[in-house]
Amino acid sequence: MKTCIALLAKGACFLALLGALLLTASFLFMPKNNHKTFGVGSDELFAGGILGERDHSIDVLVVGDSEAYSSISPMQMLSEHGFTSYLCSTSAQPLYDSHRFLRQALERQSPKVVILETNAIFRPYTFNDYLLSRAKSLFSVLRYHDRWKALTVNDLSGPMGYTWTDYLKGYRYNNKVAAADARRHMQPTDQMKEIPLLNINCLQDMLDLCEKHGTQLVLVSTPSTLNWNYARHNRIAAFAAEHGCVLVLKGHRTITAFPDGEAYVNTTGNPGMSKGGSGDVLSGMILSLLGQGFSPRTAVPMAVCLHGMSGDLCAQELGEYGMIPGDMIDRLPRVLKSITREN
Repeated sequence: MKTCIALLAKGACFLALLGALLLTASFLFMPKNNHKTFGVGSDELFAGGILGERDHSIDVLVVGDSEAYSSISPMQMLSEHGFTSYLCSTSAQPLYDSHRFLRQALERQSPKVVILETNAIFRPYTFNDYLLSRAKSLFSVLRYHDRWKALTVNDLSGPMGYTWTDYLKGYRYNNKVAAADARRHMQPTDQMKEIPLLNINCLQDMLDLCEKHGTQLVLVSTPSTLNWNYARHNRIAAFAAEHGCVLVLKGHRTITAFPDGEAYVNTTGNPGMSKGGSGDVLSGMILSLLGQGFSPRTAVPMAVCLHGMSGDLCAQELGEYGMIPGDMIDRLPRVLKSITREN
């Protein structure tokens, strides 16, 4: 009996010493600022730039993978709609990292809306991946161990500071995108693509976190012939209905789905709207209507319809090839005026 107690005591002492060493090393290896010159990786740099923003200054927070950071432009939305946003998005972002960035951002920000780009929901990961991510959050030496060659006397100083933010707010411009053949894209089906169990649990944690902070979680699916299909859409629509989320599936016929299963299929719009920045216009219109006091059930389908009508007016006057997203903003007052006349 004494031998067992002695072994347990030795084991506890070893774990305590190991924990102390890891905490000490984590303090040493943790970059003392959130800029790349302090050892922050490029992906982490852009997503972590939100920590350099003024506290409680962000209206919309976006998490997800490259589908998000290449499709949503915060500076364009600020210019055209007057609200602030930031993209905490990284390449091939697993959902546990989406949760980590969300949790980290909500410590300093109070967004009205959190947008999750849905492609990340179907990216599988193992339980070991999740445990390693949690360990890196607890002991930052595991995340930044490669900094050992760059350590200086300054790393013995105080806690990490946040002074840097990305001037594009996480958006990354990409001019190397080839046109896709979308003729067979989004073929209707009743099938559903299953969401991995670990991802479902992580999604529930994100929903609980958003509810705790009083923010609305919106699921947005950006058009992608490579990553998206109707089976995935069906599953996300069902998840939104089960868990109280609003789903907007952008495309040829944008679909808005609500938690009770009610869905709206928009018939306005044209191919000329399939240009970078069109989604920013739509996001801005949705938030603008929400800010005016409309409920999500009214604001989202209304914004989608007005967005399409503005696009149709642009196509009529400028042609589908010649129109750009800013043209839709310019013509929105005329669309609104025509509607009020009809009513």
